[in-house]
Parts: sequence; structure tokens; C-alpha cells
Amino acid sequence: MRQMRSIREGSVRARRVAARALVLLAAALVATAAHAQEVTINASAGDQFDPHVSGDWAVYTSDLSIRYYRFSTGVDAAIPMGSSARDLLSDISGSRIVFSRTITGVKTAIMFFDAAIGDAPIEIDPRATGTRLGSAIGGDTIAYIDQALHHTASWSFTTWSPPPHSGSPTTRHSTAIPTSRRAATSSSGSTV
Repeated sequence: MRQMRSIREGSVRARRVAARALVLLAAALVATAAHAQEVTINASAGDQFDPHVSGDWAVYTSDLSIRYYRFSTGVDAAIPMGSSARDLLSDISGSRIVFSRTITGVKTAIMFFDAAIGDAPIEIDPRATGTRLGSAIGGDTIAYIDQALHHTASWSFTTWSPPPHSGSPTTRHSTAIPTSRRAATSSSGSTV
């Protein structure tokens, strides 16, 4: 019985340590571990959630829009929404951001935005209609879920070169959708 309690207490401690580590990551610790400090990115009213960090950059959802933050400058800015009703489910690799953009009654598209450049977001593999969610980026690989593919939910991922090479062809692959319902890539983009 003591051994079970000890194992259970160790498991609880491990979960607490993991939770603290995630909180620190979500709070976006800066610099090296020796010089790390907690940074509040956005303490305004409303909901800020779904944070992702890549090097000097962080991206998160704030109410209906996607915002990005650069640690070295302290700049927190919104990605231009255009005719979008809602932007959500973002990911970041360096300064390059991908996210889902909902245009009410029309579609949900996967968008690309480079925060270092600041140009308008670009739709990845544009379609007139459809539902694409849960994007992820690593290197030049963008992965997302395309619910219109084969009339069922399935993985769809593409290898794509960002601007100025955005005219390059995309490659689509698909398999049955996993239960996580969110795409993921390695930081290099070599694994989806």
C-alpha cells in the first residue's frame, strides 16, 4: 500500500512539475534559463488563449483574432482580419504564422502570415468553399485538417514555400484523421 501511495504521490508531483513547466512556457520565458523572466504579453479584458512560442516570437488567440508578440521588442500586434469573422487555431515557426480564418457562410481557410514582414495574410491552396482547421507549421511544411477532402475529415498536409516563392506547387497527402483533431509538425517540418 505504501508503495502504491508513493507511486501515486510521485505521479502527482510529476504532473505538477509538468503543469508548472507548461505555465512558464505559455507565459513566454525570455532569454536563457539563467536570465529568464516572466513576461505578461496581454493583460487586457477578454479571452487570450492557445499560446505558441517559437524563438523570439509568440502567437495566441485574443477573442476573435490572432495576435503575435516579439520578445526582443515588446511589440504585441494583431494580424489584419480583412473580411474575416474569426481567426483561430494558430501555430508559429520563427516569425511565420499559420491559422484558420472563418469567413461566415463561405469557408474556413488556412492562412499564412510572416510577422517579420507584416504583409497581408495569404490563403494557402485557396478554395471557394470548405472547412480547414488545426494548422501547424515547421520549416516550409504546413499541415492542416481539410474536412472537405473525400467528404470526410482527414489529414491534409502540404509542403509549401513562403513568399516570394508562393507560386510553387503544393503536395497534398491524406490519411484518416487522428483523435487529437489538430495537425502537428516537427520544428524543421520533416515530420508531420
